[in-house]
Amino acid sequence: MKRSELLPGKHFNVLKLIYDRLSNSNVNWVVTGSTAFVIQGIPLKPNDTDISLNYELERTE
Repeated sequence: MKRSELLPGKHFNVLKLIYDRLSNSNVNWVVTGSTAFVIQGIPLKPNDTDISLNYELERTE
């Protein structure tokens, strides 16, 4: 089974949306949890998509 076959379409669509929205921002993000395992080729069924964020707010004084 290919990696692309392991990740359900709805999870792929969520990751694509997150990538499209955050790729040109100052937000660092990473996929975690079961979805991250599937992306790495571990055959399991993810129940959700976990994302960890790290960003800096712009200060206005």
